[in-house]
Amino acid sequence: MCCSFQSLLSNLFCILLPSMKTIAFSAALTEDVSLNPNDKVIYNKIFTNYGNTYDGSTGEFKAPVDGIYGIYMYLLTQTGQEGWLELIHNQDYVVSVYAKQDGAYDAAGNSVMLRLKEGDILFVRARRLSKLYGRSDQAYSSWNIHLISAL
Repeated sequence: MCCSFQSLLSNLFCILLPSMKTIAFSAALTEDVSLNPNDKVIYNKIFTNYGNTYDGSTGEFKAPVDGIYGIYMYLLTQTGQEGWLELIHNQDYVVSVYAKQDGAYDAAGNSVMLRLKEGDILFVRARRLSKLYGRSDQAYSSWNIHLISAL
């Protein structure tokens, strides 16, 4: 026999492990934020960061493995203000979230599935002056990413 059962099992585990890896990130704003054009959103409340993929100091998500990822963005504007955010993948625009309503709060959301390669960077930035709502007990503006399937 060329291989032991334990060696075979170990090799199988190493092959399957990347596809079973849990990657999940969820963060929100818990304070009002005013962003100038091209400012990155730094989400200050991190709910989940499995895989340690979100850097709270830079606002960047770094893909740890090749795969298909689900990405979800939401915002709530301050009363009577505009919010326009963009998802950026390795410096390229992907999708936007926009909301504005005179004299009231307004909300918007968007989602996308992307094929990312290990090391790819995602971040959210303001397209124009954006005033987002947040409170310590009310997290409306959020960003969430999870690995759907490793490739």
